[in-house]
Amino acid sequence: METFGSLENVKNTKYELIEALSGGGTAIFSSDNEDTKRLYELTKKKKILAGINGKEVRAKGVKVTGQGTEFTLVIGRDKYYLKTKLLGRHNVTNICLAAAAAKELGVSPRRIAAAVERLKPPEHRLQPFVTANGVTVIDDGYNANIDGVRNAAETLKEIAGRKFAVVSGIAEGGSCSRELNEEVGKLLKDAVNVLIATGVYADYIFAGARGGDCKVLKAKDLASAENILKTRVVSGDTVIFINDLPDNY
Repeated sequence: METFGSLENVKNTKYELIEALSGGGTAIFSSDNEDTKRLYELTKKKKILAGINGKEVRAKGVKVTGQGTEFTLVIGRDKYYLKTKLLGRHNVTNICLAAAAAKELGVSPRRIAAAVERLKPPEHRLQPFVTANGVTVIDDGYNANIDGVRNAAETLKEIAGRKFAVVSGIAEGGSCSRELNEEVGKLLKDAVNVLIATGVYADYIFAGARGGDCKVLKAKDLASAENILKTRVVSGDTVIFINDLPDNY
């Protein structure tokens, strides 16, 4: 937003990639996003619609836990029940898109399915691990945009047990910083039991979370938030750390 000025400019610039495809190129679009579905309908080039609700490649029976995601990957007539350490439905969409690209490049569906089960979450992007005390910790510290927070919130809603979130907010929102960080609070207030807002955007996050079912607390910094967690978190709970970028500004 700070660089491009509007989401419309971002969409138009991304579509330049499709417009630049050579005659033999293939455009692969997500079926799980209204903007990309609209672009899919717009393009006259060779195209594939992939995602949870895709055509050529899709997923069924998606189940999210604190340790990963299970689903059935459908590639044409081939079906594979898979487990991946990647968290969240959005990652199933990403897997379908990658599977569509691999199939287009000649990789067999069997090899694609085998590769999915070897996938590891990138560092600081919904990266889960379980502590010696039985607490599931999800490191989402490199989540720096509102769609990422929305994905994290949707993922948390599907995880059983008590959930805690420590969030510092979105740093690169420009003139939209207040609006974006209030939206962060709104998205998380119904996804967790306790929300701890830290850093320079804590007041905005706190304001956005008002009226939800969760308890909202403010902490001066990450260390203070961790001290709060030590007095409340027990075995079986899930703790997610989101958007720690502002702490480095």
